[in-house]
Amino acid sequence: MSIDKVRDVVGLYLGPPERALVLCVDEKSQIQALDHSRPVLPMMPGVPEQHSHDYIRLGPVS
Repeated sequence: MSIDKVRDVVGLYLGPPERALVLCVDEKSQIQALDHSRPVLPMMPGVPEQHSHDYIRLGPVS
């Protein structure tokens, strides 16, 4: 990222345009969509909900 671009972005936070809402959003492209390999076992009296320890990768989230 260039110095000029950094100044533009920081400038939005320090002096936003009048009546503007400034948000920061990170895409987080490294997050993987995962799913458990077996269904979740429901809670029973005295036993918590149980998940399988392994998972299936469904690709990146974007």
